[in-house]
Amino acid sequence: IQQRSGHKSFVGVLNPGLRMREGYTVLAEDNFGGVLGATAATVGEFVRDASGEWTFHPGIHGYDTDPAEFPRIMGTRHDT
Repeated sequence: IQQRSGHKSFVGVLNPGLRMREGYTVLAEDNFGGVLGATAATVGEFVRDASGEWTFHPGIHGYDTDPAEFPRIMGTRHDT
């Protein structure tokens, strides 16, 4: 969420939501209800296995920290 003037979290966004698709297949849908106090979120991760195949792991992880820290913590792998 862009922090233009003041602190804004998902609770302050009217009808937040996402739908991620590959073609007609819905990979993930969410309304950010589990991270309403967060100012940013990752919505899943793509992981490559030993054979080289990519797998999508959906999962909303919210963050509320200094914008300079976002790249470091948002890139952290989460156990699902």
